[in-house]
Amino acid sequence: MNEEIKSESRVSKSLFTVLKALREIVSIFTWLCVFSEVFIFDIGVALVSKYPSVQFLFDYNVLLLLASVAVTWLAFGYKILLKTFGYVAFYPFILSLWLIPRFLFKNWAVVIAFSPAIYQSLKTFKRNFIVFVVIIICVFLVCLAPLDYYLVHISMVAVAVYLVSHFISRLRSAYSSPSIFNILKDAVRKIWEYQKDSVIKEKPSEDTDSEEYKRKFGESLLHTYMLSTCMHFSIVKLQEVMDSRKMDLYFFSSLIWTFFVSVISFGVFYYGLFRLDKTNFVNVDDASLIDFIGFSFNTLMTSSISTIVAASGLARAVTFVQLFTSVLLIILLVFIILTSIRERYKEDLNNLISELRESSDKSKAYIELNYELTAEAIEHLLFKQNEAVMKLLLGARYGKVDAEKIIEQFKTLEKQIEAEDKIKVQPLE
Repeated sequence: MNEEIKSESRVSKSLFTVLKALREIVSIFTWLCVFSEVFIFDIGVALVSKYPSVQFLFDYNVLLLLASVAVTWLAFGYKILLKTFGYVAFYPFILSLWLIPRFLFKNWAVVIAFSPAIYQSLKTFKRNFIVFVVIIICVFLVCLAPLDYYLVHISMVAVAVYLVSHFISRLRSAYSSPSIFNILKDAVRKIWEYQKDSVIKEKPSEDTDSEEYKRKFGESLLHTYMLSTCMHFSIVKLQEVMDSRKMDLYFFSSLIWTFFVSVISFGVFYYGLFRLDKTNFVNVDDASLIDFIGFSFNTLMTSSISTIVAASGLARAVTFVQLFTSVLLIILLVFIILTSIRERYKEDLNNLISELRESSDKSKAYIELNYELTAEAIEHLLFKQNEAVMKLLLGARYGKVDAEKIIEQFKTLEKQIEAEDKIKVQPLE
């Protein structure tokens, strides 16, 4: 009987997983179609022009929508129907406000590893956005502009300049300005200096037996302990990132992005040459941009998959330049990205960890010196004042298992103190 229940439970979980995946696919597809329809081109017209047999989907779209609602309602009930259509309707908000933040929180190590790229992207967002728009316009001009003007020539030169500037920026990145880890290291030092001054300012001067003194004393102590715990927690997590080699994901993705930019840029350039003069290539009939991107990939990988062959001197010269680029990409960029930049970022991350550790130790020693309490006594005192907050802080500082043991010790100690107080107040017979 138990086996049957477990089997049914596994089947229901599998079905639920499949339905969630299907809902996600439908949501993504629906909003991609909406985005394309509004900002790019009419998908329906393009689809029907290429596949006339799907015309009925657009002729009876209302009936098909009603049929899907009826089937969903009949199969899964009213609540599932509302959740499904609500999820699809509000998918952009769900994605930006819930799915992406949850993914980033669960994969915090990857976020830390990619923080240099995130910081650099935010820092140069305006410039990168303008360059991206210009390059997209140039690609469209290479593919669609009339040949009577010099728009194709100018656009091809712009794409080539962008590719060269991309390689230069990759080469300079090994010797560029300090990474985000260096900036955070300086920020940690300033935070510690500010907190040290705050400890002196917040230390109460009232009568030690007054309620106001106890309140200010507890608040000042809690703020300082929270900062020390945040530093300790950051040390543990950053050290996990270093030990797990998550940083290598960033370097490999950077290399893949450079490879992708190279393939697309040369593919656009080849297609521009083909539009200007079809004799630049042989074994080409009605090739499209995708065909020349494949030829670019074929040239960069020095393979012989593509049937397109450069025929003119100019086309062959461009292929030789791309072959040189492949050597530059494989040898020079791999060496720089996977050695020089990798070691510099790891050194910066290690310096940040060292600064956090030093500031955390200073904070702990400063608290013990100014408040004349040991670390254990501080934690016990704060636990009595604010049990809920201290459970979170102890869990972050020592881990869930050790924190539970420490909390049990505090509770046992409290019971002992209460028992001793009861014995002291009992009247003598």
